[in-house]
Parts: sequence; C-alpha cells; structure tokens
Amino acid sequence: MSNMPQTSRKKALLVCAALPQLGSAGNLSYLYAFLDYLDSRQFGATILIVGYRLPKLLFRLSNYIPFRNVRLAGDGLLRFGDWILVLKPGAWRRAIYGGLVDSKFALLKEFAARLRRRHVSEAQVVMGHFAGPAEVAASQRWIARSKADFVLIDTIFLSAFGRNPPDGARSIIITHDVFHQRFASFVSRDIKVTPVITAATERDALKGFDTIVAISGEDASVFASLEPNARIVVFPSPVTPAAKTVTAEPAPSGGILFIGSKTSHNVDGLLWFLEDVWPGVRQRHPSATLNVAGSVCEEIPGDYAGVVKHHIVKDLAQVARRAGFAINPIRSGSGLKIKMLDYLANGLPFVTSQLGAQGFPRGDEEPFIVCDDAPSFCEAVNLLLGDPETLRSMSQRCAPYAQQFSRDSLFAKLDAAFFYKAIAQSPWQPATKSPSSNETSVSL
Repeated sequence: MSNMPQTSRKKALLVCAALPQLGSAGNLSYLYAFLDYLDSRQFGATILIVGYRLPKLLFRLSNYIPFRNVRLAGDGLLRFGDWILVLKPGAWRRAIYGGLVDSKFALLKEFAARLRRRHVSEAQVVMGHFAGPAEVAASQRWIARSKADFVLIDTIFLSAFGRNPPDGARSIIITHDVFHQRFASFVSRDIKVTPVITAATERDALKGFDTIVAISGEDASVFASLEPNARIVVFPSPVTPAAKTVTAEPAPSGGILFIGSKTSHNVDGLLWFLEDVWPGVRQRHPSATLNVAGSVCEEIPGDYAGVVKHHIVKDLAQVARRAGFAINPIRSGSGLKIKMLDYLANGLPFVTSQLGAQGFPRGDEEPFIVCDDAPSFCEAVNLLLGDPETLRSMSQRCAPYAQQFSRDSLFAKLDAAFFYKAIAQSPWQPATKSPSSNETSVSL
C-alpha cells in the first residue's frame, strides 16, 4: 500500500505567466517540479496562464506537461483534446518570437535577437511586472471556477491573483528568489533596474499567504523576518530523474559547459567571464572549449575563440558530454541557481561565485569551487583543465552530493506545505524561526 498522503482528489490551481517546462529556463523547470509533485500526490491541477507566454500558437500540451490530471486554462486559449490553440494577438506576437528563437536557422535566431535588442534597453534590467487590478479581474472567473483547494501563485509579481482564493482554499506563493535583494545587487553595480523593489514592497506582496515556499534556507530566513505569521517551507528544485547522473570518468576533451536563459544575471555573468576570465584560460589552455547552451547565446555579441554556441537544446546530456566540468560566474541575484542542479545531474563539477553557491550546502565534499574575482576564477578553471586527478575526484562527488536534492526526499517534505505534515529536519538545512513568531519554518 502506498504511504503517500491521501488527497481524495484535491484540486490545485497554479497561476503563472509562462508554461512550466522541464529543461527550459530555470524558473520554468522549478514550476514543473510543483506539477510533478501534484501529479505524484494525485491532485487534479489546473494551470492558469495569465501572461500567455506559450511555446507555440498550436501545440500539444502533453509534449510539455505529460501528466494526465493537469489542464490548461485562460482567456484566448481553445482546447481540442490534447491540442491547444492560442488566439489572443499578444500571444501570437510572443509565440512568433519564440519560434524565431527556437528556429534551426541561424539567420532567424539572429533576427530574433535584433528584435529583442531593438525593444529592450541593454542598460536596463526588467525583473518582472506586477499584475494590476484589471489583469486580476480578467482572470478572477477562472480562479473562482477552479474550485481549488490550493491556489499556487508564481512569484511576488503575481501575488495579487492570490488575494481572493475560492472559499476554503489555501494560498501558497512560490517565491523563486528574494527580489529586493536581487534588485539591490543590480543597483550596487550601477545597473538600472525596473521595477523598484524594496523590502517593504516584498513584505506587502507576501501578506495574506498561508504558506511561503522558499528555494533555499537563506531565502527562508529573510521571508521569516518579512512575514512572521506565514508558514515557510524550503523547497529546492529536485535533481530530475530524467537527467541521468554520470559516474564514469570525466570527459578528457578540455570542454567546459555553461547553460542559461537570457536573463540579466546570466548575460552579465557570462560576458564578465568571456571578457575577464576566458582570455587567461585560453592563454594557458589554447584548446579549451566553452560550450554555451540556452537562450543566453542570443546575447553574446560576435565570436569568441573557443566558444561554441549551442542555443536551446532539447537534450542537455548531449552537450554535457562535451564537457568535463561547468561554470556559473553570476555576479548578481539571489536564490538557488537551478543550472547547478543540472550540472550535478549530468555528473559535472563546477566553478561558481559566492552568489552562485547560495543555497548549496558547504563542507569538505562539495563538487564545486567557489571564487569571485577574475584571477581566482581563472586559476580554478585552469586547475580543472590541467589536473585530471582533481577533476576526477570532484566528478565522483556529484552523485552523492545530488542525493540531498532527490525528487522523492524533497517531495516527501513538500507535503508540509499541503498537508501540514510533521517532517524530520534536513541535516544540511536547519529550520528557520521568525524572531517575532513561535512558528518554525519547515526546511527541506
């Protein structure tokens, strides 16, 4: 008999701005983990897309969400069995742009990049868009019609959609990040950011939610101070079983991997690495190759010696096999960086910054090196390129280290958000306690 909590076919509504997808951008992979959890606990789930950022104008839902008990809802969407037809003009523009980005033809990809640069200032970071009253009102009928027992809201930017859940429903906000800290990290580097987000902004957005889901223990501590009356659950993104962990010898090719979407912190970190670190690496190891995968490729101007752009790939493992280790040189942002879980799932140790290592337990056996300035980052990369024994030793740490992010163990602890189930504390993530509340947050 299954020992999973019994839900009696509970219903959950996930409100988000884009379709969750495994192996896509980190935030969408993270949302996919919640759908995977709901399916494993036999919930009936509805995804309410309030931004209509969908992959294509006509697509099969099962190609992206292979769960039987998940449906898609929203204005401007027509469903014919498993097929979804997108009708709203704004969604057409987004889908056409997405088609250009995903095209196999380099000229179309470059055209998409030019369109984006024409409409988005390179000097400005847009972290999100706070939903207004009109947007919430337009979707309120879908929320009421769902008769959901749980309403999950994706980030503080959509928090307004969680203010009036169906009668008796519990509201859960999936934070992804501490956005006022991310805002401050950009401002500290003289980068223009919109919208302005302060601690007070984030506190107001979190008010009224029954449960706050944080992606790391560090984030949970901040949220506990901002909203002491909320139940806080820490849920890192699981290492997905779809990505087979590699335990064999590391690739001897001198290959390095970076994966990322074209979000501002990825672009900034990668360009810093290419300008300030990569020349020193190539000087020591002229045959070294940096494999870059994801939409971040659109933002790399020109060509760099030894850099191969793979753009968006369907099978990350194929690109990962070209590398012996990976990098994550981000210099801004907060929260747990999901790309590093992808590295672990593919058996790749990595070199990262202090910000990149946030949310990852540190000890004597972690499969990564942490450094922030260009000389030390260059030295660490050169060490792994030039010392096969060190690389082999770190590669062998990946699988044991990744166990603490396993799907089953994290899902069992996510039950705390949905069933208020008492759980054991993780050995690497102590519980956080609000200084003004007797309630302890649950650490996963």
